[in-house]
Amino acid sequence: MLVEYGRTYTFEEAKEALRRVQINILDTVADICEQHGLRYWLDGGTLLGAVRHQGFIPWDDDIDIGMMREDYEKLMAILPDALPEHMVMQTRKTDPLYKLAYMKVRDQNSLIEDRYLYNGIFIDIFPFDMMPKSKHLQRVQRAMTMVMEATVVHTEMDRLHIAHKKGVKASIIRLGMRTFARIGKVLDEAKVDRLYRSIRNLSRLSPSTLYGEGIAISWAYYRSIREQQDYEVVREGLFHGRKYFIPKNYDRFLRTFYGDNYMTPVPSDNVHIKQIVFLENPERNSNAAT
Repeated sequence: MLVEYGRTYTFEEAKEALRRVQINILDTVADICEQHGLRYWLDGGTLLGAVRHQGFIPWDDDIDIGMMREDYEKLMAILPDALPEHMVMQTRKTDPLYKLAYMKVRDQNSLIEDRYLYNGIFIDIFPFDMMPKSKHLQRVQRAMTMVMEATVVHTEMDRLHIAHKKGVKASIIRLGMRTFARIGKVLDEAKVDRLYRSIRNLSRLSPSTLYGEGIAISWAYYRSIREQQDYEVVREGLFHGRKYFIPKNYDRFLRTFYGDNYMTPVPSDNVHIKQIVFLENPERNSNAAT
């Protein structure tokens, strides 16, 4: 595809060019992780795409990778100096408009419809934390994470599928989320960090060998909980011609997230990127959209 710079494209129109940019970001982050001995793996729909399609799920429009919290925080310290000039790490600290509890790495030679300071084509990087052994503490931790999302992120109502539900329970939840969102507007970054740290520290009250990404994204809390051994990685996940690290026990990984029939495609029209604009850059490398 020959890109016309400055023109607005739909996802379907620019899918090929968009994916070249995403793979370029993925390659950059993967190389940095491997240079510094940081463990990562293809996560979510990207892992499913690698296993089922050896590339993107045909209708997917994003790339996800996962990391243990310790390596994730090391990567956050490394990326600002390690990324090429046309990429940027996006966290709550680097972008005051960004409120999510996980980071993105963005291409700055493109624009999508996100309402952040940095809003180019991206990949998501999720931190995985130890989960409590106690079922009761798991429920408490998930509830606290949902409260934090309502307080800080302001977008979780749609994720919880209650925005348009009727009934007393849905009305109470909506009211609570709106109230928490107002509180969130007066919390500074230091307070938000302390609150998230206290949520993670709940796991210390009931240590386990269970890990998951539910503190970063509450909707995935239970489906992402797996034994630590499931996060042993091997470099055999073929994704568009390159091998990346994936969980050694990817079958159990995918079954807990997508169910036993994960190898059967289920088309979806739920795309994250609906409009894309590519910005001209004379120094754009051969892997980017040209």
